[in-house]
Amino acid sequence: MFVSFVVPTFSKEFSIHKIYNTLKSRNIKVSKKTLYKYSDALEDSLFCFFLKKFSFSERESLLSMPKVYINDSGLVNYTISTKFEEDIGRLMENAVFLELKRKEYERELSGLFYWKDSLS
Repeated sequence: MFVSFVVPTFSKEFSIHKIYNTLKSRNIKVSKKTLYKYSDALEDSLFCFFLKKFSFSERESLLSMPKVYINDSGLVNYTISTKFEEDIGRLMENAVFLELKRKEYERELSGLFYWKDSLS
């Protein structure tokens, strides 16, 4: 069930708190700690990646709402019933992220972040 919240939000900010509230409103009892464990398990299995927002403040970056990127864009096309044209920008952003992630692994670098202008 948790995956059904992750996949539609690809290339968008991802909020465990919103999922927690949604499940709570459906009378599904689960703790935020459990939801965080699920998200960690998905990332550990390379199903998806959670990318933090860039900030000069490490604390602010750690506390930011991450964006989620799906490792298999075919899965996105299969599960989302919207028109391809509506999601082309998000699919392209996801593809660029995956390429950057691949290069990060090849060069043993770390430090990918997303940028969000506070004025937008």
